[in-house]
Amino acid sequence: MHDHDSGRLVSFADVLAGELPDAWTSSHHPAEDKDDLAELTDRIWDMDLVAQALVKHPLQQAAVLTRQDGAQLVVLDRPGRDGFLIAAVAPSNLPAEAFLGLREPDGIVLTDNPFHSAELVTGDLLARLDTALA
Repeated sequence: MHDHDSGRLVSFADVLAGELPDAWTSSHHPAEDKDDLAELTDRIWDMDLVAQALVKHPLQQAAVLTRQDGAQLVVLDRPGRDGFLIAAVAPSNLPAEAFLGLREPDGIVLTDNPFHSAELVTGDLLARLDTALA
């Protein structure tokens, strides 16, 4: 059973995954998954908003959305504010050199409404993610 805060994140991520184009699944990484959260923090593909938030508030839990082709997004609580943060996750099967000179797809702020948030992700973050992956 999830506590209230993780339940909010899990529910939001599950609905968001179902609203995005293509087939996405959602998995939750609770605070107990310290090693997974540390690895995920290292792979978050953002040097802006999400990176700044993680400096001030280390990752305590996350939901990872995975597309059928392996592309991933991470959904995080937005510390001290309403809504959530979402960012792309860099592919783990490529060396760090593969990303040299490539602009990160950077994350965005989402509202508490997963339906509106799906529109934001689709119209903004997914396009930048697909460009970076190409």
